[in-house]
Amino acid sequence: MDITIETSIKDCVASLSPLTSSMDTLINNAGISIEGSAEETNADLARKQFETNFWGLST
Repeated sequence: MDITIETSIKDCVASLSPLTSSMDTLINNAGISIEGSAEETNADLARKQFETNFWGLST
């Protein structure tokens, strides 16, 4: 599942729903990290990290 893509999240939930009557456990272990100084960081990579680590958790 790609947590940056809402349809991926919905597809995952839809595929798990028939297998159980409830989902009562969440393992949230998604995220990416980049190394280096901010001024040398590629803007696209920094944006991908923010979208994954911030927005991905709230979807």
